[in-house]
Amino acid sequence: MATRAWIGQGLPPIWRDGEEFFLLGVDEQLYLVRNACPHRGGPLKFGHVDDQDRIVCPMHHNAFPVETLLAQASTIRLSDGPVSAPDAARAPTGLPSREGRPSLLRLVHEDGELKIANLVTLSRAVLILPIVALLLIGQHSAALALYVLAALTDAVDGWIARRSGRASRFGAQLDAAVDNIFSLGILIFLLLALPGLWARQGVALVVLFGAPLIYLAVSWMMRRRLMMFHFWSAKAGAFLLFCLWPLIAMTGFEGLVTVVAAVVGFSRLEQVLFMLRGGEDLNAPHGLAAVPASPPA
Repeated sequence: MATRAWIGQGLPPIWRDGEEFFLLGVDEQLYLVRNACPHRGGPLKFGHVDDQDRIVCPMHHNAFPVETLLAQASTIRLSDGPVSAPDAARAPTGLPSREGRPSLLRLVHEDGELKIANLVTLSRAVLILPIVALLLIGQHSAALALYVLAALTDAVDGWIARRSGRASRFGAQLDAAVDNIFSLGILIFLLLALPGLWARQGVALVVLFGAPLIYLAVSWMMRRRLMMFHFWSAKAGAFLLFCLWPLIAMTGFEGLVTVVAAVVGFSRLEQVLFMLRGGEDLNAPHGLAAVPASPPA
């Protein structure tokens, strides 16, 4: 079924009063819409239009009806008569334009300019090896201090991107990729910092680091995309995972591994059960959130 809307992904950035906009066509009318997702400021321009005429943000896959975006005070209507989408402006549904595709150079540069947020994101991955090296030579305190610095970059990079108005699809993908790499790094850090931990907490470690991977596979099989819900339990699990090593270092209580594994495992199970109920709202606070009734056949 043809959609009513299209996104001008093939056009260069459109700036107005210091804010970036993108061209949106709806029912043969043209509009300028702020290139910032209402959720977290993601680049809507590089999203796609689904079969319900919703713009799906590429950062967290939130979907917004075009009517919601058109009702924003910042949206500007450009045309009074019917227009059609020029080939240069209309990109295939669901595919980013060339401007949105990642390349090696864009690890630190986007749109021809150095992007500080990407540098901060990459620093988190780069610091993994120095942390491991410090642990191997017995400098546990220095390794832990460097780890805390690396963990803090996970909060700083997104803030810098949004603050500078340079949030992008590639930046979001880079952040997610580095998060996955760093999460595996946390497993290595724990095993090196706490000898014998695998023998004492092996089952909990399998749940803690295996459950997220299993969930990604299950969500892909169920929805053909990775469903990253922002449940309270998911946020708590991510926070506790990043805090796990410092907390054990301060308290000496290795049972925290089991506690965090229980939170992470519960969160992934909660998300699967929510999808089984038909839930797709990534911003739902928990698995018991209301699910819209399916329209009658």
